[in-house]
Amino acid sequence: LEINDDVVVHGYIDVDGDGDFGGDLNVGGDINGAGDLNLDGKGYSDETVDADPDNTLTTKGFVEDLIEDVIDEPYITWAASSS
Repeated sequence: LEINDDVVVHGYIDVDGDGDFGGDLNVGGDINGAGDLNLDGKGYSDETVDADPDNTLTTKGFVEDLIEDVIDEPYITWAASSS
């Protein structure tokens, strides 16, 4: 499948093979696939939140906030395991 212009789909599209999009691909719903998703550019999303499922890819801002929280809380200590 090769698309070099705008396409609007109001339903389900099934691509059995590679998809090559020469422009933007805007999806208002989920992308479900059994194969790999390869990006040559950057992927953008809403900010990750604590309520997201465990298999959610995290955003840079979410990770930076977690690191800042650890650095800003010097009283947190880690005890060695006894096992």
